[in-house]
Amino acid sequence: METTAYNQETPATPAEIWAILRETALSQKETDRKMQETDRKMQETSQYLAEVGQKIDKLHKSMGGLGNSMGRLTESFFRGRLWELLDGYSYGFSRPQYNTIVYDDAGRKIGEIDILLTNSERVMAVEVKTFAKAEDLQRHIKLLEKIHQHPPPGAAGKKILGAVAAAGFEGGLCEQIHNDGLFAFSLKGEQGSLVPPPEGFQPKEW
Repeated sequence: METTAYNQETPATPAEIWAILRETALSQKETDRKMQETDRKMQETSQYLAEVGQKIDKLHKSMGGLGNSMGRLTESFFRGRLWELLDGYSYGFSRPQYNTIVYDDAGRKIGEIDILLTNSERVMAVEVKTFAKAEDLQRHIKLLEKIHQHPPPGAAGKKILGAVAAAGFEGGLCEQIHNDGLFAFSLKGEQGSLVPPPEGFQPKEW
């Protein structure tokens, strides 16, 4: 008669069961410790990021304040003598206006002119920047179109000229300013200067 063999596992002894339980408890304790350590590090990281964010915010505000101060300084310089730099042209501007608001027909603000030079026939809207870039030029051209459509006090019924005055210009920007028919002024020299337009330059009038 053939004997059938059974492969049965030997039941664990009480001592082995307690050993498994102790090992499981220790493992769980270690897991809990690691989770607590992870939570602590996450809290520290969160606090660190919050502190960095606050420092960045302060830096942005500080830089923004510096930029505003430089902008005001540049504008103040040009306010003092800008129209004198146009003596080579027979415009005879003598009545400057500053920070002139442009409103649409509904009375909503649609723009602001840094410096507005006026005479009996023409006005020149001047955009003042510490460092002028291509987008500043395009934005100013759009403003000139708005001034033409919605002239502020002192500009109604007059021809409109445009100019950009800056302490510095993006490479090639002065050439583009002239190509678009606007004047360019720089802080070159102790009293500023008119960037010489190319031969045959024709100022655009809106």
